[in-house]
Amino acid sequence: MRLPFTPRTAPPPVHFDMGGVKCSTHTIQQVVDEVRYLMDNPAARPRTLLCVNAHIYNLAHEDASLRETLNAARVVTADGMSIVWLSR
Repeated sequence: MRLPFTPRTAPPPVHFDMGGVKCSTHTIQQVVDEVRYLMDNPAARPRTLLCVNAHIYNLAHEDASLRETLNAARVVTADGMSIVWLSR
């Protein structure tokens, strides 16, 4: 069976800072790959994978503890088009 398109590998995620909150453009597959890596490497740290949307960003902008938690995570990826647009 021939696919109507040629599959391609996603580019590496872009890591960016949005007003003191780190974020990245991980695809779903890249997040799954991170989970697999953590399953294969139990000693790897940090182990937290989080998503940030506009609401969480606004909360983190005002809450230093939440901002520190997000920034300490292994992956903080965009959850919602407003964050994706900001990354561009």
